Amino acid sequence: MADHKGQYMMKCSLSLSSVLFFIISLFPAPSSAGGESDRLLADLTKPSWQSFLASPEWMAQHKDDASVANLSSLIFNRGIHWKIRIRVLQLLGETLNPKGIGPLAEMLTDPVVNSDCPALKWNSAFALGNFRHSLAAGKALLSALAREDNTVVREAIIDSLGRIGDSQALPALVPLLRDRSFAIRLSAIKAIGEIGGEGAVASLKIVLDTDSDPHIKNEAKAVLKRLGGARS
Repeated sequence: MADHKGQYMMKCSLSLSSVLFFIISLFPAPSSAGGESDRLLADLTKPSWQSFLASPEWMAQHKDDASVANLSSLIFNRGIHWKIRIRVLQLLGETLNPKGIGPLAEMLTDPVVNSDCPALKWNSAFALGNFRHSLAAGKALLSALAREDNTVVREAIIDSLGRIGDSQALPALVPLLRDRSFAIRLSAIKAIGEIGGEGAVASLKIVLDTDSDPHIKNEAKAVLKRLGGARS
């Protein structure tokens, strides 16, 4: 009887060990990536977090592909406070690593990801504008502009299109010179001025003839003067 009981207990112990091993296997062991995420979040929660973005040494540690992948995972982590996620978005834009364009574009355009939060979308749009002359960033911004209805976010998108400087954005920007929103018209003038070219000059001259707002006219004149297309 005792032998049978001992065998039963041994079987139970083996079974329990197997169950515990299975449960433990469900949880991955801590990795260096997790440690890096913790260190990064610790830096970004400090009051002096902006000083890190201005530090070439600190930024150099976060520009490689692995770091950008880590940053991308953080911006999609809803367990992180949205204000910290915004700081991660800003950092991702400062890396200037092209692999950051996709995650930024997703955060800007996917309502499931951004929860339709204007702050997350605005910062995503602004960060994309750092990728000057990038066709991928420009394409993402144009796609967002076509569907976005928040004026503040649209301003950020327009501004970034101007900073990228791709003339392919002009067909989408020129109609905005007639937008009902003063802010959108003003942003469009500045962005078109950043892109420049004959098409920009021609469209801004039309603004002088058609827009009744003196502030809009003055901005168009200033941009035309800078582009060398001011009227005599």
